[in-house]
Amino acid sequence: MSIERGDIVRLATATINVDFSLKFKIVDSEDMIEHSAIGLKTGLVLHNHHSDTTEMYLPSYLTVAFGDTVIIAYKDYFEKV
Repeated sequence: MSIERGDIVRLATATINVDFSLKFKIVDSEDMIEHSAIGLKTGLVLHNHHSDTTEMYLPSYLTVAFGDTVIIAYKDYFEKV
């Protein structure tokens, strides 16, 4: 199922259950946020940055707003609600 702009998403179960400190980049900041701070919250996809079709090995990533925190992360970390 494709994730697009305007979709409501949350961290995928596999992302929530990682055994290490996974951090996401906060947009327009040098700061990072740990995945545990997002947990089961839902977020709104603001932008879907598709990979260049000539570079198929590069993953797509999303800009997602979780309240007043906006992050950018690989699409594979999320699932549609």
